[in-house]
Amino acid sequence: MSHVLSCKNLLKTFGKQEAVSNLTFSLKKEETLAILGPSGCGKSTLLRMISGFEKPDKGEILVENNFVFQEGLNIPPEKRNIMMVFQDLALFPHMNVFDNIAFGLLSKKGKKNGNGESKKVINDRVSSLLSLVGLPGFEKKLPHTLSGGEQQRVALARALAPKPDVLLLDEPFSGLDAHLRVRLREDMKKILKANKTSVILVTHDQEEAFSFADRLLIMNKGKLVQSGVGRELYNGPKNSFVASFLGEANFLTRKEAFYFKGLDKELVLEEEEKEEYILRPHDIILKKDGKEQDISSLKGVIKEAQYLGEMMSYKLLVKSDDQSERTLVVKNFFKDFFESEEEVSVQIQKISGVGP
Repeated sequence: MSHVLSCKNLLKTFGKQEAVSNLTFSLKKEETLAILGPSGCGKSTLLRMISGFEKPDKGEILVENNFVFQEGLNIPPEKRNIMMVFQDLALFPHMNVFDNIAFGLLSKKGKKNGNGESKKVINDRVSSLLSLVGLPGFEKKLPHTLSGGEQQRVALARALAPKPDVLLLDEPFSGLDAHLRVRLREDMKKILKANKTSVILVTHDQEEAFSFADRLLIMNKGKLVQSGVGRELYNGPKNSFVASFLGEANFLTRKEAFYFKGLDKELVLEEEEKEEYILRPHDIILKKDGKEQDISSLKGVIKEAQYLGEMMSYKLLVKSDDQSERTLVVKNFFKDFFESEEEVSVQIQKISGVGP
């Protein structure tokens, strides 16, 4: 599949700090890419360079194989066929829903809508978009009369109005409550796939990135750390930063990993040549001590128990070799509830190596 967007060796500095450092990546047509990283890693700066609101110091940006930025060339935002949904949505409060969405067309095509036929094209496009985002009949409503989710849909419709080559989403769900955020995320994903839109989502929320995107790009300190399909990154992190950023992880030394392996022949130890390993909290199974026949001879003591609604979280003290003890984080759906200071049997299902 061909690329709709290519960024090559992008560099952006603010003073002596490199916000984006020689970053290269591409976006395929109809693909949804999530740019994921902690606050201050450069992901929003990258989005602003792609859209044209921030000028790179060096590098190249191509949209549909046409340069929009290179040395001596910087196409302004209004002339790039790229649209953005901002974190604060930026709806015009004095305009009704119809005019907000129509503005997305007029801003790209010029304010001369000409004869009645052009007006009809705009009317039909707005009507079609409102149906697409599930808001038919909302044309005359003002933004302040809409719920947060409805405002989000209007902002999306406005961005889709000029049929952009690339749609940029800058943490669009961050201002919504948890339940609405999940529901709207699912709905928006279906809308964008149905519209065959090429999308870049910027977020610091791992769950959001995993559920929304086809592919992830992990950034840290302005640099691309690792990219790929979410499951591949989660199961095969390139380094400890990626491992810890994509969900919780218990980090183990090689000595600890092989100690646990020696207590349970069924434990899966992936990539035995590594020096550092991760044990995910959900790969630890706890059982009442002595309740069932144990596959593993590993025992532990619950030091802390937290009820998280859908699951339990425990801090578990275990022997990590013949002389040492350490605390592991355990998260899972258990039939049994374990009290603080309770002794338990411990079965570790999988330990994975970290790094190249």
